[in-house]
Amino acid sequence: EREAATIVLARLVLRRDMQALGLLTNLTDWAFSLVQPAGSSDPPSVYTCIGVLSFIARLGASGQVDDFAPLVSPVFGQTLQILQGNSAVSDVIKSSALARKTIIKILRTVTVMALSLSEREDNAISDDQISTILEDAIDHFLVALADKDTPVRFAASKALSIITLKLDPDMAVEVIEAVTGSLEENILYEKPNGTIVTPLEARRIGINTLKRNLSAVDAQRWQGLILTLGHLLFRRAPPTHQLGDVLQPLVSGLDFEQRSSTGSSVGTGVRDASCFGIWALSRKYTTQELLALKPQTISTATAQG
Repeated sequence: EREAATIVLARLVLRRDMQALGLLTNLTDWAFSLVQPAGSSDPPSVYTCIGVLSFIARLGASGQVDDFAPLVSPVFGQTLQILQGNSAVSDVIKSSALARKTIIKILRTVTVMALSLSEREDNAISDDQISTILEDAIDHFLVALADKDTPVRFAASKALSIITLKLDPDMAVEVIEAVTGSLEENILYEKPNGTIVTPLEARRIGINTLKRNLSAVDAQRWQGLILTLGHLLFRRAPPTHQLGDVLQPLVSGLDFEQRSSTGSSVGTGVRDASCFGIWALSRKYTTQELLALKPQTISTATAQG
């Protein structure tokens, strides 16, 4: 019922005659007034918040850039305010995985619209505003990659790949470097006799001769980051000179395994994400591009020879 209501309401306010009456702006304001109530009134239920956020997300997904242009900056700012606020409503929203996922969809849609507007001569928002939107959105997505719920991590990884594809090549390379750089954090190395050594010591010995040990990394964050690489590869966003750096964590993730405090396995998601990434790489890049990779630079769990 909530989904049906968001579809009908979004279609209604996006009609030309309804926009002429100012209904799009009025209902957007109404939606944010529900999830940002003034005063000390009781917060709305989590289902109200999900419904209202879904309505805003639907507006962005269904609306044309021209229709939504005046709302891009205010909608982004108010959505970010919900995440950064300490009010009772913010706590209600942040407690729901579905609400957090919906917020990621809103931020993704609005950021893509801002990038589309930046390419026009009659730009409705300034370059400074676009830069701020882009930085804040990418920051939030990178943090959300470590969310405790898989649907939120998946939404963040998809959002990051869609936005990266629309950036200038230089900026896109920086985002990919941020993801691959995060995957190098907390990596340890293992000698043939099983002794664990730090990255500094491993560099002295020769990193490519040692097995990577992932026991100290955050499994949820790793799944989010590797999913992002998979989505980026599926959209052919990484340039060929970055493929070596992208392939290393994918190969490492294939035999990823950790145990939770209760003893259950938490490595399946990472291994699945690695399989998706390697499949995307083989589907989207040519044989010549893949043959140009230097396999000896990639550390694998098996013997290097």
